[in-house]
Amino acid sequence: MTTTDTPTTALDLDAIRLLANRATGGPWTLIERQDTDRRILVVVAEGHGYEHDDALVAEVPMEAGDDINDWRNDAEFIAGARTLVPALCAEVDRLRAELAEIADAVAPTVTIKPPAAAVRFLHQLYTSWVKTAHERLTQIDKLTTENEQLRAALAAEQTRTSRLEDALAATEQQAASMRIALDRADAEAEGR
Repeated sequence: MTTTDTPTTALDLDAIRLLANRATGGPWTLIERQDTDRRILVVVAEGHGYEHDDALVAEVPMEAGDDINDWRNDAEFIAGARTLVPALCAEVDRLRAELAEIADAVAPTVTIKPPAAAVRFLHQLYTSWVKTAHERLTQIDKLTTENEQLRAALAAEQTRTSRLEDALAATEQQAASMRIALDRADAEAEGR
């Protein structure tokens, strides 16, 4: 039977070590034995005789017709657990220590804010941005209104200037006509 389930909580290595330390000393080995009516795979602690009860770790009985390889896999796993479990605990300790060193090395250079603090920071940043944007839009509206007023005043001044230029041209034309009339009148008066 195979499973891919992984634990969702941290391993309690102290509890695992306690279980391993209370188990019969190892390494454990696998022995195949034939009983009168069935074959048995036996896991025993090395250095202990098979006949002693304290040396027997596990029996994996097989019925007639069972595939020995299926049962052998289970028995080999049980036998290997005696040395593999302590080795795995040591490896987890090593990796945790390495991770702690990396975290200590990185910690002074990286500050990770908790989610609530990050949300507050982003909210403050957004609020500040909205306030600044509102102020800028208000300034733009005010300047746009002033610009429109100045354009209207400029257009009015251009119209007034055009009228004054027309009036000045008309006045200059009248002045020229009056000079001509005065010059004729002077010429007539002299000619008499």
